[in-house]
Amino acid sequence: AAATLVSLNCADCGLEALPDAWAALGRLEVMDASRNRLHRWPENVFQPLSVDFLAQSLRRLDLAQNDIVDAPADISRLARLAHLNLRDNNLNTVDAAVFS
Repeated sequence: AAATLVSLNCADCGLEALPDAWAALGRLEVMDASRNRLHRWPENVFQPLSVDFLAQSLRRLDLAQNDIVDAPADISRLARLAHLNLRDNNLNTVDAAVFS
């Protein structure tokens, strides 16, 4: 069933990291992980594990109200991303590739 998920709301769950296994959710288009305790950009989640992996399908990502300190170039791996919410984090660094 998880392989067919298109939307995942894990907001306000006290998460400190996103599970690496979520990278295999190759049909997921919307993820709301806002209002958690994420400290770093969840780069492992967006690594290719197979042909169908999260970074190829995700269109909307909400990481607002966490403790994320950077927005790295890895964001460019999210090929279909149309909406990214990083509001109310502790951003110190935003890589220029985020805007290309």
